[in-house]
Amino acid sequence: FFFKHVRQALIEAGHPPVDVQDVTDEVFDMVKPKNPNQIRLEDLLRSGVGETVVSILVDMQAFYHYDNRESLIAQQASEEHA
Repeated sequence: FFFKHVRQALIEAGHPPVDVQDVTDEVFDMVKPKNPNQIRLEDLLRSGVGETVVSILVDMQAFYHYDNRESLIAQQASEEHA
């Protein structure tokens, strides 16, 4: 529900479309909920990644930084060594 707005904002910013099912799968892999068909608040709290999950689902910049974290780290490292 929330992610559709993030997805649309990414597209409007010129980024390629994100597959919602891929994001859903990643979130479920991160949280590892007790019930594999739903994530509850207790699952988010127990997982230790609740803040990250919520931010990537509601904030375009948070999603972009999360989705590109490896390339952003590599870019930052190369800039520090330049």
